Amino acid sequence: MNNQQLLALHVVDHLMGSSNDFHADPRSQTNVLLEKEKNEQATLNLQAPRLTPKRADAREFFGRVYTLKDLIIAYDKAYESRYFERHFAHMMKNVDEYAMHYIEILFNQANLNTSDDEAMLIAKFVSDLDVYSAVKAVESLLNDKVSLALLKLVDSTEHWHMHVDHFALRAGKEGNNDAYELAQMLQEHHGYQLADRKSEQFYQFDDGWSAYVLYKLLDNGQVLRLFVDQSDIGYEKQIIQHWNQVYGYTAHHMAARVTTTISGEHQAVPLEVLMQKLEALGFNTMTPTGLYTKGLLEQVFTVPKVDMQIPHDLIESIKAYDSTLENSIRNAKLLELVSRKEMPTFQAKAWFELMGLEYKAGSKYFSMPIFNYFLPAQAAHVIRTSI
Repeated sequence: MNNQQLLALHVVDHLMGSSNDFHADPRSQTNVLLEKEKNEQATLNLQAPRLTPKRADAREFFGRVYTLKDLIIAYDKAYESRYFERHFAHMMKNVDEYAMHYIEILFNQANLNTSDDEAMLIAKFVSDLDVYSAVKAVESLLNDKVSLALLKLVDSTEHWHMHVDHFALRAGKEGNNDAYELAQMLQEHHGYQLADRKSEQFYQFDDGWSAYVLYKLLDNGQVLRLFVDQSDIGYEKQIIQHWNQVYGYTAHHMAARVTTTISGEHQAVPLEVLMQKLEALGFNTMTPTGLYTKGLLEQVFTVPKVDMQIPHDLIESIKAYDSTLENSIRNAKLLELVSRKEMPTFQAKAWFELMGLEYKAGSKYFSMPIFNYFLPAQAAHVIRTSI
């Protein structure tokens, strides 16, 4: 048994010693079992992925932003510094020209609605990411009021820290290898990795879509995740391919976690606390999922941002597949709130050291959840509730 598996055993022991809700799995010592409704059980593997640290390289572009104009210039420079989806003709062949106009709309709206102080706050947040995630985060934070409201809430709350948990990217359809091509680009040009466990590399869902899942460990301690969605062959009504056609590769949602530091220990801010705080600011949330995991992975969406500017002829071409797609396609962007229970400091320290990073006690970046992956049933739930 290697050191990574031994650490997982300690994490399992810690969980089972802290609550009677977690049970041993006779099939694997690194799993825990949880009781779900209808006498079903959920199995969670607690062996975290093995990742190679990569440079957090967004600061060179976003580290000196003082105005909204500076932020937009930094975004453009970051975009041109690396390969992105629009640099590959075969990845863009099924994306409508409206997708580029959609980005222009985001920045035009930002010029009207985003202050220099807010631009500085966005830049401060994305500076600690890699270039790819920083670009997606800027788009997300300028795209809807709730994402920026959460960032401002966290910034104004003592000892709270906001983390990018993951981005969900709309990558077209299986028949064109869109998700595969994007996953390859992310590995070759941005240093993302597939999990070492094959079952966590690719998810297949029974309602006509699938997803590659990629990870990246930054040298400042942050773990990033990308969920690359596609519609499957034979499912012409499945919404993801149509989202990709209209909005390109902007993130369907940014998922944010919030942690706090108490006596030097990272702790997750509970989902219900985040929901209450945002609802007090006027932002409603939908139905949460994952409560049976006892905090290992809980998720909820805020209400989608609706896009009423899609060209009429584009809407009509999509409605030809199914008249009900019009409402779904207008759901342009969401914020997902995520809560993941944190490892105790001594276990987080051990994991980072296994990955080759010196653990920095008290650093907001060295957040290490007990469960690092996704639960397919919950991923399916959040996609369905987003439409």
